[in-house]
Amino acid sequence: MENFILLDGGTGQMIKDNGFKCEGEALWSSAALKYAPELVKEVHESFAKAGATTIYTNTYSLHLNSIEDIPEKLGTLIAKNIDIINKICQTYDCTYRISIGPLAVKFHDASEYSGAYMKDGRATIKDVCDHYDAILGEVQKHGYKDVAFETIPTMAEVKGAIKSLKKYPRISAFLTVVPKDENETVGGDSLIEITKIIAECLQINAFGINCCNPNFCSPVAKLISPYIRDNQFLIMKPNDGRKYLPEDDCYFGAPIDMTKDLPELAANKVRYIGGCCSVRPDDIKKYARYIEEHKIKMHDS
Repeated sequence: MENFILLDGGTGQMIKDNGFKCEGEALWSSAALKYAPELVKEVHESFAKAGATTIYTNTYSLHLNSIEDIPEKLGTLIAKNIDIINKICQTYDCTYRISIGPLAVKFHDASEYSGAYMKDGRATIKDVCDHYDAILGEVQKHGYKDVAFETIPTMAEVKGAIKSLKKYPRISAFLTVVPKDENETVGGDSLIEITKIIAECLQINAFGINCCNPNFCSPVAKLISPYIRDNQFLIMKPNDGRKYLPEDDCYFGAPIDMTKDLPELAANKVRYIGGCCSVRPDDIKKYARYIEEHKIKMHDS
């Protein structure tokens, strides 16, 4: 698996599916760090056992709940999660990144899949920067340095995340956006134009898409790979292709097997492969097996 690095899958969804009641929790699955840390450990470890060599923390939905909230509470949960992951990393020879969700996580309305909150008056760029500052400040204070901005729906929020990141020069980042199709984000912004902005930020060492249909991955990689820096790489972290039905709280349809696309992805500077939401350890294990059997290596540009 040289030159291909496997990420994990849908940690938060697995925590929910394994019995943690996320509904009513302001921090959704991240609240499991307070109430069910053993479950968090089990889910992280299941992905490490499957072959993931970079584990994302269960902190995607962390945010400040109110004006009375303080960043230190977020830092405490991040530190607790990293204590859990460090033990797993020692056993399975893997590493981690601190997952940071978009400002949308505070609204609990899945608006990361539309970007509506950046257009309907609920949020400003200052709000975006305050959200990222609160988390990044705690990351730096605790001495951590590797984060992953996930599921960003708009160009405006990408710019806000970068503005905050530059205040913390010791921190390096992955960043993924949610695509609407093969050319634009769900917020209607050009993937090429966002890639150009990402290329200018030296603290971002990998960029890509997440929580989308796997069929988007190959065309998006081909589209944006010419615009990233020579020392940047691409991330593909889609769901498994099934549609989520919120009224039934379940996934519908047949999953899409993305293993057949791995050689083409490798040829277009994709180094990081993983999954989102409905992707389970068995899916990561399937990637690992396919990569090993076919000896896929990323092509140099």
